[in-house]
Amino acid sequence: MFTPPRFIVIDDDLNHLEAIATTIQALGSVCARVHYTPEKDAPKELFAAARAIFIDLQLQDRSASSDFNRHFAEIQRILGKFIQPTNGPYILVLWTDEAGRVAELQSYLETNLFASTPHTKPIAIVPLSKTDYIDIGTGEQTAGDLVEDIRKHLSAQPAMNALVQWEAEVLSAATRVLSDITTLTTELDGDAPLPTLLKRLAVEAVGHANAADDPRASVHAAFLPLLQDHLQNASEVNDEWSRAFESATEPAPALSKAQVSMLNTKLHITQPDKVREISPVAWGAVCEPEANFDWNEFGLDDETAYMEQILAKGVRIDLAKYKASVAQIRIGAACDYAQKAVGPIPYALAALLPVKEGEKSHELNPKSTGWVSPELDLGKGIVQIFVDPRFVRVRGAKTAASFNALGRIKEQLLLELVSVVSHHSSRPGIVRFKATAR
Repeated sequence: MFTPPRFIVIDDDLNHLEAIATTIQALGSVCARVHYTPEKDAPKELFAAARAIFIDLQLQDRSASSDFNRHFAEIQRILGKFIQPTNGPYILVLWTDEAGRVAELQSYLETNLFASTPHTKPIAIVPLSKTDYIDIGTGEQTAGDLVEDIRKHLSAQPAMNALVQWEAEVLSAATRVLSDITTLTTELDGDAPLPTLLKRLAVEAVGHANAADDPRASVHAAFLPLLQDHLQNASEVNDEWSRAFESATEPAPALSKAQVSMLNTKLHITQPDKVREISPVAWGAVCEPEANFDWNEFGLDDETAYMEQILAKGVRIDLAKYKASVAQIRIGAACDYAQKAVGPIPYALAALLPVKEGEKSHELNPKSTGWVSPELDLGKGIVQIFVDPRFVRVRGAKTAASFNALGRIKEQLLLELVSVVSHHSSRPGIVRFKATAR
């Protein structure tokens, strides 16, 4: 419910802290005030969505100003502790009258922090002088336009500016979705129109069973189309986007297999982690074969026969060079999954084809009716997934629940696979005669 602030001011002088934070709030964004003391740090959660951090260069004992490494080390400690890999981009604004110290700090942090934790590196380190904006003695605001200067520094980083703008637009679109929902409740009868509407939306999106099992995911599924519409069709026009691609390399540099895999995996694969497990019966779950996998149901003797007779005919691959492994992917109709329909659960037999750096991607043979994915990472190195649409098996829910899931293919790529499998089994065929040209 509580969203972390985008702007954070850290200062050891309360008068300066209040004056600067008050001025920054003229941007229209919440600004967190952190009164710096060596004895106690602020909560980590405060920095979770920071986009601009304002910090005094000399937080340590100012009488030791000749030893700036002490000040640099404290800034290193703060950034290392509070900037997490999930934070995203931010700029670091340094309050100092010695702008030349920025290059020294940058060099210090490159060596002692950024090299080992690159996620802590800001998009830019910007020097500003407090004396331009407040009276150092009283903390009162002066004639300096801090808001405009911040905007200028942000505009000097158009790509980051666009990212921050996108984030703001998502929040704005979410606000409009909530407005839509509350408006709809006024049209409903009953004593509890809001919970009733939420349940109706969730049930229509994913079915009664899924809505009961996971209300949060169910409501998300119902809200996403509304959010997407508000985001893509916003009426306001913002000039920040016109410069978003400035400084982009043209032509775009070639991507390595590792880079391609990373991008494809982010787009198309949900990977299990400490807080998110993948159910083996989830739509798109990529599972390992069970220990007693029965190849006879496919008319094959064993895994070797599958590799030699099916895989090698479907894909251009040197089996001696590429040690493929077998998997199975939970497919089926989206509505059956949404409604948790009782009955057999379909799995497409798949092969995980290792991909080598510097070599071509695996391609289907010309007459193959199979499907092959882009490069992905399912926790076993870079692979492509091959599926022959004829090889589909079904299992009961209890049996399928015992499978080990490596990850889950997201909807866009999964629908492509499901389409290939369903189209293959429904291809029409007719008897046809053709005349010979004379």
